[in-house]
Amino acid sequence: MGTSDDDVAAPFWAAVRDRGVLAMQRCLACAHIRYPVSAVCPRCLHDGYEWQDLSGRGTVLSSVTFHRAYRPEWAGLVPYDVLFVELDEGPRMFSAPAPDHRAGFAVGQRVRVVPAELLPGEVVPCFERAESEVAG
Repeated sequence: MGTSDDDVAAPFWAAVRDRGVLAMQRCLACAHIRYPVSAVCPRCLHDGYEWQDLSGRGTVLSSVTFHRAYRPEWAGLVPYDVLFVELDEGPRMFSAPAPDHRAGFAVGQRVRVVPAELLPGEVVPCFERAESEVAG
């Protein structure tokens, strides 16, 4: 979790913060949607890409509860959950449940991304349950 001052990642964080959407790089050579963001495509090594808004929907592959703060500023969040989600477009990512949905995620649970300010001034993509959706 956390925002980045990295120029390559700036559009990712701006999309979450300013528009409430998940945007990732799509390679102009092979169309691979990549995450984490990078200067070159990990599949074909091409350096051309465009930013693509994703649906923000996915399926929980795993979840874990941390009882230790791995960053000092997270101490007030302990214990906190981390989800491993496979997005419908393919990439997999770790993130937190939305503050209003902190517990009760199960493997196979359908989720959707929501922006949340977990720490002051730090808006990150979190996940909430997508109750009406069924894992495919």
